[in-house]
Amino acid sequence: MCAKCEMILPRFCKAGGAVVQGNSRWGGQEYAVNFIINHLLVMRNVPVAPDLQLSESPGASERAPQFDVPSMVGNKQAFAVSFNLGKRVAEMAEILKAGRLALRNELPTEYFPPEQLL
Repeated sequence: MCAKCEMILPRFCKAGGAVVQGNSRWGGQEYAVNFIINHLLVMRNVPVAPDLQLSESPGASERAPQFDVPSMVGNKQAFAVSFNLGKRVAEMAEILKAGRLALRNELPTEYFPPEQLL
């Protein structure tokens, strides 16, 4: 509950992932991924990582030599990791939704804001 405005804040419990791109191998992508994951945690969301065989990073952090479309499109590994991360985030969102529905009678009402349709 928000003490200042005396309203119940929703529990977010959303799935999310980090996709970042830099123009060098050590261009700060790891810091950006960590910032996004920490933000997801602070906002009470569930961070999701890509499959380990595709990326050793907790997010999709790749590089492109230049910030132009042909340079980015040529990176097949980046597309594979990003696609896999998006798929895993969608799967986790479905799992979270199914869990909320299965536990509807046991969970607090904050998990079900009135404007949210399930």
